Amino acid sequence: MRPGHLVNWLAAAVVAVILTPWPAEAAKRVALVVGNASYEAIPALPNPMRDAAATRDALTEAGFEVVHLADATLPAFQATLDAFAKKVEAAGEDAAAVVFYAGHAVQLAGTNYLLPIDVKPRTDADVPGQSVSLTDILKRLDATKARTKIVILDSCRDNPFVNPAGARGLALTLLDGAGAGPAGETGLARIESKGGTLVAFSTSPGATAADGTGEHSPFAAAFLKLVREPGLPVEQLFRQVRLAVYETTGGQQTPWETSSLTTPFSFFEGPPQTAADTVETTGSTGAAQVTTAALTGQTAAEAFRTALYWDTLDAYRLFLAAHPDDLLALRVHRILTLRQEEMAWAEAVRDGTKDAFALYLRLFPGSSHAEAAMRLAATAPERARLQLAAVCPAPAPALKPTKTKLTPAPAPKKTKKATTKPRRAPAPADDFEEPVWVERPVRTYDPGPAIAVDIIGGAIFGGMSRPRPPRMRDDGGYRPMPQRQPMPTSPSYGYR
Repeated sequence: MRPGHLVNWLAAAVVAVILTPWPAEAAKRVALVVGNASYEAIPALPNPMRDAAATRDALTEAGFEVVHLADATLPAFQATLDAFAKKVEAAGEDAAAVVFYAGHAVQLAGTNYLLPIDVKPRTDADVPGQSVSLTDILKRLDATKARTKIVILDSCRDNPFVNPAGARGLALTLLDGAGAGPAGETGLARIESKGGTLVAFSTSPGATAADGTGEHSPFAAAFLKLVREPGLPVEQLFRQVRLAVYETTGGQQTPWETSSLTTPFSFFEGPPQTAADTVETTGSTGAAQVTTAALTGQTAAEAFRTALYWDTLDAYRLFLAAHPDDLLALRVHRILTLRQEEMAWAEAVRDGTKDAFALYLRLFPGSSHAEAAMRLAATAPERARLQLAAVCPAPAPALKPTKTKLTPAPAPKKTKKATTKPRRAPAPADDFEEPVWVERPVRTYDPGPAIAVDIIGGAIFGGMSRPRPPRMRDDGGYRPMPQRQPMPTSPSYGYR
């Protein structure tokens, strides 16, 4: 090959290399997997260690950088969570972060707490300080730049602090000096995730999950079986997990998830899968809506699976409208009642006033949250006080005392006394005083019509009468004398 041809060939090769598109760098994936089983003060669990180990292997195959923590104490749990949050932040905007937890968890006053193996609360007030709240985990993930954040909880088991006769509530009841263990509630509280977040529970809010009799829990077994399907959107993945767990447990356990994902995500890459033929797909994340025509054209069993797949209030109501007389309508009514009860409980906890808890107790007197509602209502503020606090402005900040130099007040100036006496006012030029006339009543004579006559002695005895002068009134008028009555006569008057 001639030198000129060689130069041209090398130049063309360089240009081809430059113009060849390089594959984009894959988004970084990080995961935290925690399995707690060997608890010190509450009953141990058989499956969380195996569930966490199998999930770690599956996520590693999917390209995740996994941090695995087994039988975590509270200090280890908190330190690992801090380090993981920094790792997620360093992964960048396109990162995907997954947190998987298997172990004991409880709900207290509407907040979910994940329990480390060294938890030893004497009362329910000790639980928040000895555990890790789900709210704290979500806040840490929301503070990062990760685009996709997924939290998976296989921990909705019975509260180990409540039932003293059961296998899970024996230990801590004995530690409480008052004779009653921490007053927890059944299941986990319902929470809402923020943008770009999905939270999956192994059972529906307010219900409990079983450990299972196999190698894995029912939820973990279904998740591990379906997670490896290429291109399966994560939201469709958990819908299929819900169907599988419901059938495996005979309707006793129904997984539930809440999602606000904005971009599609699947654990294993592959061609995207479409939604079921019974729904109308909308949006890029596989979100869909159940149609009335689809449920009406299905059998009751098929329509029930469709409603359960989507797990929305509208889907269950459409089932009742399509198959109101089927026996499955009883199950749907129960699901709707429990879901509405949990939504009302979430609203009462969010409001946090005595009026809200009282209203919840009036609407749902037999709820599993009734005891917690009464306990919270006893110490909750009234709505009127909260409104008053919102209206009244905050007090002004206290002023710091300052030292000031006191200066004496100036003495009053002395005024000179007058040396001359004040002169008397001069008399008026005309000193003539006019006479003052005073009106007085004038005594005048007013003769009456006749002159009264006094009779001296009796007329019968020849008495004499004489005239009496008239009397004068104070105002000068004449006042007649009263007439004397004639003396009575009697035949027996005088001598006998």
